Amino acid sequence: MNQKPSSQGTPDIKLPFLIKRLFFLFILIFMNSAGCSLAQDLPADMLAEINRRTEKDINPAIAMAILHPDDRVTYHNFGETNNLAPDSLTLFEIGSLTKTFTAYQVLQYFNEESDQELETFLLTEGKTELPWKRIAIGDLLNHKAGIPRLSPLFQPENWADPFKGYTEDKFYEELIALDPENEAAWSYSNLGYAILGKTLEVKSGKNYEELMGPFLKGIGMEHTCLSHESVAAEIAIPTHLGIANSYWHFDGPSHYAGGLISNTRDLTCYLRFLKEHHTLFTGDTGDVIPTGIDDLGKNTLFYKKGWFVWKPDTNTEILIHNGGTGGFSSFIGYNKSSETGIVVLSNSLSLSDDLGLHLLYPGFKLRHPERTIAYTLAQSIEQDQGHDLVKQYHELKQSGEADDIVDIYWLERFHFGKGHYQISNQLCDIMIEALPDDWEVYDLKAQNLEKLQQLALAASYYQEAIERNPDDKGLLARFQNLQNQMKN
Repeated sequence: MNQKPSSQGTPDIKLPFLIKRLFFLFILIFMNSAGCSLAQDLPADMLAEINRRTEKDINPAIAMAILHPDDRVTYHNFGETNNLAPDSLTLFEIGSLTKTFTAYQVLQYFNEESDQELETFLLTEGKTELPWKRIAIGDLLNHKAGIPRLSPLFQPENWADPFKGYTEDKFYEELIALDPENEAAWSYSNLGYAILGKTLEVKSGKNYEELMGPFLKGIGMEHTCLSHESVAAEIAIPTHLGIANSYWHFDGPSHYAGGLISNTRDLTCYLRFLKEHHTLFTGDTGDVIPTGIDDLGKNTLFYKKGWFVWKPDTNTEILIHNGGTGGFSSFIGYNKSSETGIVVLSNSLSLSDDLGLHLLYPGFKLRHPERTIAYTLAQSIEQDQGHDLVKQYHELKQSGEADDIVDIYWLERFHFGKGHYQISNQLCDIMIEALPDDWEVYDLKAQNLEKLQQLALAASYYQEAIERNPDDKGLLARFQNLQNQMKN
């Protein structure tokens, strides 16, 4: 893990070394003064930062590719996975980057029909009439349909692999229960893209494999996979908080929101294709939708046709998207001014978007993520020393270790998904101490107590959650289910 770089700037260089809140995280990075040129080799400050991240297991492996204006590609690979350095063929789950592929397919099949209402297509499935307003295909495409990020009824059997077993019956149950906002501001939605994908299937008469497979092969993405079957030797090990985690298997319509598995070589083929065929890449973006996200600078981040459009200055447009699953993160971007594309893939949920944006727009400041208390707790659990996690948490906090409650949230959902309820229950106690007014932490505590068969105590925590959020349908359904258990 502490190899030294052998060379730079040539192909295939081997260089050294709250889960709902975390689903498909998108760009939250910090802006500095601007620049316009792209270094041919990775800058020294970036090399030092990447090596620090891989050595600390913040990002055990990072694979990067640069598509230069002359169409040349250079690869830069760091760290280690499967006891090997990654290369341009190492596969990673790419999460929400899949949405850009879904969006492109929608534009092919609907084109100018994007104002058609989705009920026209979904009702052909013979399902019960949907009890909510009609929504246009274009609204779904642009996250303007008032659909929440996830359905309130979304309750996976295994939070460590949440979309496995996501059937069409579950999808339609969530769909019928939806109550979209009447005045829909822009709001990023994974469920919206699952709906979009199902609508696409009805329109085209094709399933996921028939839609995506020929398209990927046709643009030279020979190694990109629609599922995990037969790729065990080539796919990186998913990690977060320094421990190995679960692959995410996207079933049913969830495929369209995050199901693809790819590598830097194929994704640069994708960028080449987009440069020649996608109107956002080849011409003026035209009217774009404000996202209301100001982390990249006030009023600079917009959205259109499956892509974020970042306008850091009056002369620059950068098309970007990222993705994340339980143990992977991904980033793709294209600077229209410099005609340069970047791909960054990692086998950790810790985002590496800043690396891509720093290359696309050199004034962009690199982040310096640190290991948090959750890393130490995760290792303690792995070593079977998780008997008093609350006490360990307090001691680590007093010693000055960095704290991030979202990491604790992720660790709780991971162990809950694995059925380690004694562990996840303790982690809930930490979250309640940190977030005493957050309804969701009481909901999670109740779920754990229910699994531990402490039903009366679970009911009290559900009631605490309902007091703080009385309108959440999923929460109310879980409480009702518990009451039914107690009566029986």
